[in-house]
Amino acid sequence: MSTTVDLELPAVQEIGLEEGRALFDRRARELVGMSGRDFLEKWDSGHYEDCDLDDYPGIVKLYMLMPLAR
Repeated sequence: MSTTVDLELPAVQEIGLEEGRALFDRRARELVGMSGRDFLEKWDSGHYEDCDLDDYPGIVKLYMLMPLAR
């Protein structure tokens, strides 16, 4: 027996690069206590390579938001 589920998805809201960077910066400050720029510099330098990301969910969340800032 098959069941049809009618899902109502939220509207997609597009944001520009500056809005994306501002969002990333705000979340970085909330999640890891540093600016988005500082977080990206540390990420790019390999600072988090040896971290067990299971212990740092904020870093994982920021990783997923990186496309907004670049």
